[in-house]
Amino acid sequence: PEGHSWGGGLEARVRITISSDGQVTGIRFDRRSGDPFFDQLVEKTIRQAAPMPRFPALMRQSSTQLPVRFIPGNLGRM
Repeated sequence: PEGHSWGGGLEARVRITISSDGQVTGIRFDRRSGDPFFDQLVEKTIRQAAPMPRFPALMRQSSTQLPVRFIPGNLGRM
């Protein structure tokens, strides 16, 4: 959120499970940030991003897991 100052070194690692129709079916923290507010924001952000795009027709999997790293100021960058 605007105006919130995050501590240095804050990072959360999350594994998102997405079904072939783009629904988020699971969110698992591989590593929490240590800041409960930031972790809640990460989970809320993922849920608000759903549904994701459907899998392409050639992708026969029923679901996939996507590892994502969240760092304040660098969200979306790996």
